[in-house]
Amino acid sequence: MKWQLNQTCNLKDFLQVVAHTSSNTQRKEWVKQRRITVNGSVVTKMTKQVKPGEVVRLLKKEQPLEQEVKLLYEDRDLVIVNKPANLLSVETDTESFHTLHAILKRRRLKGRVFPVHRLDQQASGVICFAYSQKAREGLQEQFATHSVKRE
Repeated sequence: MKWQLNQTCNLKDFLQVVAHTSSNTQRKEWVKQRRITVNGSVVTKMTKQVKPGEVVRLLKKEQPLEQEVKLLYEDRDLVIVNKPANLLSVETDTESFHTLHAILKRRRLKGRVFPVHRLDQQASGVICFAYSQKAREGLQEQFATHSVKRE
């Protein structure tokens, strides 16, 4: 479901109006499950102030492609992922939620995720993301010089 605001209010009050057939408990559960987004960003608190023009979305429980994303390796600096076909690697002007980058950001509750390279939407395969700008730059240099080694 998707709604657009025409006045400023907190998320709790807004959801009470637009989702009045759902209980307060259910609406709180949506936030807890990270199923509510405002302009594509997951909301974790019912007290979030939402402004006119912002888009509030209730996501399905879990998108099938999200279930197909498998972590192959992870350490403090990077994550290696097996990207399924038909999933964007990174955000575009028209899609910011259903991307591998967005999925990894939602799974990593704290910290940032930086794409090191991309794969075409239709392609499946192994892709690398860094957990810091410094790690990203180092990995991109390795890819550029073809000095990445597989084990």
